[in-house]
Amino acid sequence: MLDFLVVGAGLAGVTLAHTFNQRNKKFLMVDPMIPKTSSLVAAGIFNPITGKRIVQTWKADLLFPYLTNFYREIEKKTSADFLHSMPIYKPFTSIEEQNHIFSQSSDPAYQKYLKVYTGQTPYDDVVKNSSGGFETNHSGFLDIPTYVSSSIQLFSSKSQFLNDEVLPSQLVLNKDYVQWKGIEAKKVIFCEGYKAQTNPFFNWLPFVLTKGEILHLKVENINEKVILNKNIYILPLGNSTFKAGATYEWGFENDEITLKGEKEIRDKFEKLVERPYSLISHEAGIRPTVKDRRPIIGLHPQYETLGIFNGLGTKGVSIAPYFANQFLDFLEAGKKLDQEVNINRFNSLLYSND
Repeated sequence: MLDFLVVGAGLAGVTLAHTFNQRNKKFLMVDPMIPKTSSLVAAGIFNPITGKRIVQTWKADLLFPYLTNFYREIEKKTSADFLHSMPIYKPFTSIEEQNHIFSQSSDPAYQKYLKVYTGQTPYDDVVKNSSGGFETNHSGFLDIPTYVSSSIQLFSSKSQFLNDEVLPSQLVLNKDYVQWKGIEAKKVIFCEGYKAQTNPFFNWLPFVLTKGEILHLKVENINEKVILNKNIYILPLGNSTFKAGATYEWGFENDEITLKGEKEIRDKFEKLVERPYSLISHEAGIRPTVKDRRPIIGLHPQYETLGIFNGLGTKGVSIAPYFANQFLDFLEAGKKLDQEVNINRFNSLLYSND
């Protein structure tokens, strides 16, 4: 019997599966390999200083040391290269923002993360930048498509991956285990992104779906050792190619790319960078965000053989390794989940629908 059946092979599912491997847990990951997923479109940026208020990201001092060690270990296991550490540079948008950053940079909690430029910067020849800006360190991006594909290849070589789809209606729930197509597992963990909204076991959770579009661009003579950020990210992929985005659209009709999304990204790119460019490709995906902007992790309040690891949001790369480990501690030893991520914070929504 399996310890876990993992449903979904995006960032969340793959990270959880690697965590199971680290603890010698017996699992099978199942995914239908649909190309349009948020994990494959996402930039994968990790940044300890974020948000409109430019503050230290949630639990940065815990998450960031953990994520680096985790992904480096997986790189060795998969013989792949997907973790790219590099600074993120953001030009100041106003005098008020400049003053705010100066204040932050004098705080010992921020000093290791911030480098402030007031006069010349290393990016003046490329960035439209009249009043300086700041870099964040201990930042970079995870090449999520490479991370996912190399991980699936590793799992497949160990008979830990199956290209198939787990439908909730196919599950046979028993007291201590679940059956699916003749396979038995002590627990099924759903890591299926936005599909959770249509999963009858978890569709009561307050997911807020947002559509995001990104462009792949060819840009010559531009620094490829930094991520640029000002109302848009411009992320270097090598060989003068960049990922630029992303849009945020609520109330969307479908997951298709749009001319409106392309124009929005182009306009923001042209306001930030002084370089000619050409369009290589255009992609879209759907993000499974949560109303309180925290992940949803834990076991179903009525079915203890069903779990969820979802809602990682735009900070998924930094959140996933730490909380995958915490989730396994909870599943294996009954240790407490952080209340800010625990599914039980929404239990009243389930019972209000009964």
